[in-house]
Amino acid sequence: MYKKFYNLIPTKKSIADDSIYLLSDTEIKYIKNKEYFAVFLSAAVGVIMVLALYLPQYYWPTLFPENIFIIPFFNENFSFSVIGFVYGMLLVFIEIVLLTFLNIYCAHEIAYATGFINSDNKNQADKKNILLKIANEKKDKDIITLGIDP
Repeated sequence: MYKKFYNLIPTKKSIADDSIYLLSDTEIKYIKNKEYFAVFLSAAVGVIMVLALYLPQYYWPTLFPENIFIIPFFNENFSFSVIGFVYGMLLVFIEIVLLTFLNIYCAHEIAYATGFINSDNKNQADKKNILLKIANEKKDKDIITLGIDP
């Protein structure tokens, strides 16, 4: 699923210069713009998911009935909405997938801006796998040899 999303990200004309150790002003500006976009989008996803969790439960409480459970040994009752819990877990899963897609997009754009990938080598298996591992924050020996520690 993540590789399919990675393949959907378009590549443009490269902005990277020949220096791989120093970023030019254009590269820095490009990365900063992507950073602002990512922070805004991740905050928007968080707000939307919180609203999607609470507003339906507030406006349509009959869709989320609460069941009474008894805690053994304490004889205490507590109410718990199983449907609300499952609905919340579904929203958490959707949010994690969306934020993972955003991570993949950001890793791709940073790699593009620094010259690590371009339109010719974007789909090489080794570079694609390295970027997906970085985006998913997985430790790998190949990433450490590049001097990157996500």
